[in-house]
Amino acid sequence: MKSRLEGEREGIQVLMNELVARKQKWEDVEKAKSRWSLFLLGCLALLVFAVYRLFIESGAASSTRLISVLTTDPFFIGAAVLCAIGYWQLRFFSKKEDKAEKEYEELRLDIIARSPELWEDDRSWKKREQTYAFMKRVHGVNLYHK
Repeated sequence: MKSRLEGEREGIQVLMNELVARKQKWEDVEKAKSRWSLFLLGCLALLVFAVYRLFIESGAASSTRLISVLTTDPFFIGAAVLCAIGYWQLRFFSKKEDKAEKEYEELRLDIIARSPELWEDDRSWKKREQTYAFMKRVHGVNLYHK
């Protein structure tokens, strides 16, 4: 990116680099959230399997027997703990994703709003078009519209 933005002023380069960094952070957190979603889904399937297995083995004749088995079976306890970990991690990454998206969008909208100030004269306005096209093509950052 630096090779394309070398002709731009230093302030613009810093803004564009920061924008790309924030977008990358948002995408990384989004990927982590997706992974934890799959992990939680797998753990829930494991938990359902564990409960089903306990119902089959215990016969579900007595609720006290079933509760006793649920609290002592290491497989069920392990599955429940993994589900809890997956749930809390998913919540953590959901909040983190919202924050990263908000930071990215705020900077992107700020650059769009300050566009006339950043590229003041006609010559630099042509550079603006080249920079925006580069950012959209290479980094997927749309600076044309809010």
